[in-house]
Amino acid sequence: MIEIKIPEDKTITEKLYKDYGITQKGDSVIAKSAEDMLGFCLFTVGENEVTIHELEPKDDALMADGILRSALHVASERFAFKAYYDNEKLEDIITKLGFLKEKETKQIDIDKLFRGCHKGE
Repeated sequence: MIEIKIPEDKTITEKLYKDYGITQKGDSVIAKSAEDMLGFCLFTVGENEVTIHELEPKDDALMADGILRSALHVASERFAFKAYYDNEKLEDIITKLGFLKEKETKQIDIDKLFRGCHKGE
């Protein structure tokens, strides 16, 4: 069974931020099967908005979709209803998943969270 959730052990999140060279403190959601990490999303929730810093895997659209949706859900539960990404490397997967709202401002369509999981809705 695959679980996607905020890790209870905060050192996991801290290590991922350090490994990816992200200096600000933030949150993560991790996808795991048993003890195997399948992917993750690093993000920071601010006042009324969330910024996605990293999303893995980028080569598995279904897994990335589930992980991104989980991160956006956590953010929306904290009243963050605008979403952005700050890593150019995320643009391709965010576009592929149909979450790109505005390329110039790097805005993510968080409203897609409340619609279907497939493109062509």
